[in-house]
Amino acid sequence: MGTRHHRPGEFDGIWKVEGTVASAASRPGYLQESEDRTRLLASGLIIIGASLSHSLYFLVAMYFLCVLGAFASQIQIDRFLGRALMLVCVFTIPAGILGSLQFVTPGQALVEIGPVHFTRQGLVAFAFLFMRALVCVCATSLLVQTSGLAGIMRGLRGLHVPESLVAAVQLAFHHIHVLGKTAQDMVMAFRARALGRLTLGKAYSAIAIQSSVLLMKSMGHSRLVHQAMLARGFAGTIPTVEQPAGMGRQDWVLLIIGCAAFAGGLAW
Repeated sequence: MGTRHHRPGEFDGIWKVEGTVASAASRPGYLQESEDRTRLLASGLIIIGASLSHSLYFLVAMYFLCVLGAFASQIQIDRFLGRALMLVCVFTIPAGILGSLQFVTPGQALVEIGPVHFTRQGLVAFAFLFMRALVCVCATSLLVQTSGLAGIMRGLRGLHVPESLVAAVQLAFHHIHVLGKTAQDMVMAFRARALGRLTLGKAYSAIAIQSSVLLMKSMGHSRLVHQAMLARGFAGTIPTVEQPAGMGRQDWVLLIIGCAAFAGGLAW
């Protein structure tokens, strides 16, 4: 674990998510021109409809609807689809392969590889898991890239979510970046002081120690931030100057699409 394979700015791009999202949300596009509450509500209805649906055809239609929304919002399609597919594959393929085995999901054997049998019922359940996750990830990614963090917070306030809860979510999001940067600094400091390669046992021991130190640093930093905010007049809410705009034609179209997705999920 020497230092010659690691540059000081190697992981810096990981913590630029907020700036990238804000840049995408400021681009001209169909969804960017709609109201924050409408985007949030329509995305939630699409996610709920996809979670309730029992039709693969309906889930495929919802997926192409998200792709159409990304195209209309002038989002880079290849990056949008690539990130969504990568994230879904990482989490669903291992679970889907294990769940398709005959001893996990009994049923009619459809694929046989030596003594390993994959059942038709298990593969169908895997297809539903994959498509539901893909639609939910695409809808969430579309919401984030067309609204940004500030737009999502405005939408939550516009939907009358308690302001203290909105402030907690906003502070937690910002603290994730601080926590990640602290973890990055600890890893770089550890690698700068490590000589040669570590055994597996020593690596696990180092991870456990650094995790406990990171937890203590996080709690201490949270207390300091809270005390500083109270000293500056924080009363449980974060005020905003921008107010929600009125409903336009594209807002009603989004609401109709969201309601149709929800109704379709209940029906199919």
